[in-house]
Parts: sequence; structure tokens; C-alpha cells
Amino acid sequence: MKENQQCVTIKGTKEGLTFYINDDPPFSQVIDELTSKLTSTDFLEDKSAEALAVIFNFGYRYVSKEQKQQLRQLIEVRTYMYIKRLD
Repeated sequence: MKENQQCVTIKGTKEGLTFYINDDPPFSQVIDELTSKLTSTDFLEDKSAEALAVIFNFGYRYVSKEQKQQLRQLIEVRTYMYIKRLD
């Protein structure tokens, strides 16, 4: 993978936030980058706001049940967001 290529791209949509996950890097690298993005974004910690829907788009990446559970814990425990779909 190229040095400047991101593992996770976050885009706002009508449905909420869509997290596009790059197919190439190892899952541990994806988790590390996602954790970094979530902890460095102040507005995601605003508990007074309405819960925000998150959609994960994995492209061609296979994601196991354990990995999906790890994502759920990361999103739903650390932020006021909830996972709407795992595509």
C-alpha cells in the first residue's frame, strides 16, 4: 500500500456517515486508523447531539464476525453513533 493512501475514508450522506474501507491494508491497520480518526474528531464526542447512523462499505474485503464485532464496539461504545449497515 502507498504511504499516503488512507485505510478509511469518511463521507457524509443523507443516511448518516459512510465509512469506506480500503481493501488492501491489514484489518489491524484499518482499526488503528479508524480509532485515530474517531479520537481526533471532537464533534463525534458530543453526547447532546442525536445519534448518528454509520454505514460501513468494505468493497471486496471479507470481514469476519469477530471483525464486525470489533467495529461495533469501537463505534457504539466510544461514540454516540450506531451502525446502520455493514456492506
